[in-house]
Amino acid sequence: MTAEPGKVLYLDFELSDRQFRQRYAGNTTSDGIRIRDRRFHKNFFRCQILQQDVPPAFRSLGDFLAHSIRNAIDEIEPSVLIIDNLSWLRTSNTNASAALELMRELKTLKETTGLSILVLAHTPKRPFARSLTVNDLAGSKQLSNFTDTMFAIGDSIQGSNIRYLKQVKPRSTPLIYDETNVAVARIEKPSNFLKFTFTGFAREAEHLIRAYHHIEHVDSAVSAAEADRLQALEFRKKLIANCRELSKQGLSQRQIAAQLGLGATTVRRYLS
Repeated sequence: MTAEPGKVLYLDFELSDRQFRQRYAGNTTSDGIRIRDRRFHKNFFRCQILQQDVPPAFRSLGDFLAHSIRNAIDEIEPSVLIIDNLSWLRTSNTNASAALELMRELKTLKETTGLSILVLAHTPKRPFARSLTVNDLAGSKQLSNFTDTMFAIGDSIQGSNIRYLKQVKPRSTPLIYDETNVAVARIEKPSNFLKFTFTGFAREAEHLIRAYHHIEHVDSAVSAAEADRLQALEFRKKLIANCRELSKQGLSQRQIAAQLGLGATTVRRYLS
């Protein structure tokens, strides 16, 4: 990091105070000694949503949030703004354009104040065999039009605590961390700070389920439909094996379903 330290305004739409504290609470060592909870710097400001009802003076939740953010920026004068996360707008309000409205406001704030802005968003449920792209942004691809750079954090079949980071939209920088060179990290909490520990670089394909395995020596008399059926069968066997392996690692059926992009009923059937 070459940037000088500055004030950070973190808008947390996801975690309660208790959940946030739990994430940075001190662990207990093998000797039974508790590590002190993490102490954050005085220049770190965390805000939460206190009111979800839109006052009459505002058109929408997006407009109300934009107004509240401007007030917080005027008061705190941060150099970095973090929104965690944009997908909350789509689940807390029936107005699907609220996220788009907020992104427009953030772009204006960036241009008028010089703020560095990091916006997080979820991906919808997606096949665990498919490469991450801009199209996986939950809500609308239009949101990406307001960003300068986008990167994705992907789950990995190599372990429930393994993640990979991939560039999916570089506007003014070279594309370095594409599908041939993703950054791999392990989620750890050695003391009182949940973090990514960088482990190296890899191809994205190494962290995905191979959708179809090439079947060698298929008899020429076998029809194309039969070949497709055999490929699908091989893929299903691979999914079943992955479900059982993740179950042995202690993951719940819900966690397995989310990691492999399957339905909960399908996971239950595969495990039985």
